[in-house]
Amino acid sequence: MSQNPNNAINHINPQETFSKIPNISLNRKARAMNRAKLFHLSFGLSKSLSSIRISGLIRVKFTQVTHFSHFTQFHPNSLPKIPFFCNNLINFCRNLCSCSNPESFINVVLSNDWSNEIENQLEKLNPNLTHESVLYVLMQLNTNPQKSLDFFKWVCVKKGFCPSFSPYFILLRTLACEEFMDEFWNVLIEMKEKGFYIHFKAYSTINIKLTLNKLNKESVEWTKMYREMVEIDADNDHVKAVLSLIMSNDWGENLTILLKKKLSFPLKECILLRLIAEMWEQPLKALKFFEWIENCGGYVHDSVTYNAMAQTLATREYVNEFWDFVKQMRDRGYDIDIYTYTRSCKNLPNEYVVQLFEFMMDGPYRPSVQHTTGLLTKISQELEPDLDLVYRVFNKFVGAGHSPTKSFYGGLHKALCNLGKFDEAKKIVEDMRKSGYKPDNYTYSQEIFGLCKFGRLNKALKVLERMEVEGCVPNVKTWTLLIDCLIVANRMDLALSCFETMKAKNVCLSHETLSVLVKGFISNNKVLEAYRFFTELANIEGDLKPSLDTCRLMIEKLAKGGKVEEALNVLRLMKKLRYRVYPQPITSYISKCGTIGDAKRLLTVLSPNVKFLPKVYGKVIGAFYEQGRFSEVRDLVLSSPLNVREDDAIRKMFGSNQALK
Repeated sequence: MSQNPNNAINHINPQETFSKIPNISLNRKARAMNRAKLFHLSFGLSKSLSSIRISGLIRVKFTQVTHFSHFTQFHPNSLPKIPFFCNNLINFCRNLCSCSNPESFINVVLSNDWSNEIENQLEKLNPNLTHESVLYVLMQLNTNPQKSLDFFKWVCVKKGFCPSFSPYFILLRTLACEEFMDEFWNVLIEMKEKGFYIHFKAYSTINIKLTLNKLNKESVEWTKMYREMVEIDADNDHVKAVLSLIMSNDWGENLTILLKKKLSFPLKECILLRLIAEMWEQPLKALKFFEWIENCGGYVHDSVTYNAMAQTLATREYVNEFWDFVKQMRDRGYDIDIYTYTRSCKNLPNEYVVQLFEFMMDGPYRPSVQHTTGLLTKISQELEPDLDLVYRVFNKFVGAGHSPTKSFYGGLHKALCNLGKFDEAKKIVEDMRKSGYKPDNYTYSQEIFGLCKFGRLNKALKVLERMEVEGCVPNVKTWTLLIDCLIVANRMDLALSCFETMKAKNVCLSHETLSVLVKGFISNNKVLEAYRFFTELANIEGDLKPSLDTCRLMIEKLAKGGKVEEALNVLRLMKKLRYRVYPQPITSYISKCGTIGDAKRLLTVLSPNVKFLPKVYGKVIGAFYEQGRFSEVRDLVLSSPLNVREDDAIRKMFGSNQALK
């Protein structure tokens, strides 16, 4: 039987544990420890559920379509194509939904603040909380840390749910924000005590969120704790040894004999999950191992291990194997959980993502509106979007009882404009209006992009006039998109004219507008014109700050053309804006073609703290040295500050101390 690390709940000492967390104030430590006592006490009461999984007891209550007139006219064969193995599942889900409580479990969780009353309502529904259903709720709550935490505690303490890694990880990711960092550390310590391993992808995902939330100190703490967990991981060497054995041998009898000697049976679930995840580069070997471990070791796979294997198989190269495995999951009574669905969508081709979407929509754990909008956007933003896929997603969504949102109309409208089907796109806009959604700058921008793509520039310009007549004033993004499209169409004259009109209408400029125009000048081999335009806007427009990438591009092009002084001016601006300076292109040019005077002006602009002088001077002097310009190197060294002349790296260039005197 599979072994879960949660089956034995270890005693946890919050005082001892939180003393190991660096850079937390005493008050914050005290608060964290108090929360830890309650948190860990509650988890100590949790019990393992039966391995039998009964899916489909959560049903979302949807709103009916209020209006949709033109859509079916575009695509007569718009009924979605259901995978061949879904028919029985569809009938099962329909029967299940027809007898479900109309006041669904998920709506109770999502629609109210957590309270005893909510818990009582949930108890009356008497849900069977499986791995899939708990993950589904946690994914729905990923923008509500407090409710996620409340729900997680409730299912563990009151319902005896025994979480695997995925629910813990989703909760941890949700809590990675400033207001809930104490709770974040609590959950992490709970995972550590229960023997869960944080793999690198999980670490990276959390670290990115902490960084985006500007929690730099917490990011450092998180990295330190992750490294400590890796170092003290008792199973690490064992997992590496088994992986090395599997990956370096062809699958066969000889390998299985070696594995039987290497593995300890019954195999712990946490070990199995790590092995499957680490074999992502060779999914078929992971599948062989998955099947072998059940046949030889008496291991009984469950929803957790099936979903982990599905994630590993969800690749472009192994689509057929993925679908066969999903069919096997269905036959065993397990569902794809929503976390596996979202991860699989990132790795599969659009055609198969849509097929998976249709499959999920016929099951109990339907993708959210946000997931579906993301899928529509992914398909429609391609230069040649597959309109059949767009219709299938749209129809499946509406057919499930949803009213099309503005985002859904927008995705379809974008795809039609990208394909040049402007009459059909116009009908979509009419439907949007009738459904109560007004076209906005995004809607018109898609039309502008499509018209420019197909060379209908005059009509694209007229869209701006139509927008103002209809009361939708073009914003800076719409203007910038139009300018960019005109530049791509090699109409720099019209692009500049639009830019002047934009300024005359007092539209606030953005760094994207500046970037687009600078790139336009450069693409027309007008680097100095780009520089003059760049410096005029950057110096006159008080709120307009050029982006780091635009500054770097200007320096590269100016230095390559030998415009050292102009490049130095951009470097000065970068320092003024407190950007990380980018002197490399200037250094490269002057070391080959420049003068000592150029080098000294560069060093003056950089003018770092005295402590860092040797490093900065060393790069410039070293560049001259690599070009064999030894006399210039000597002159630069002799005119350098004392701490530069005495630097070991500088001295080595000359071979002796006397050479510097």
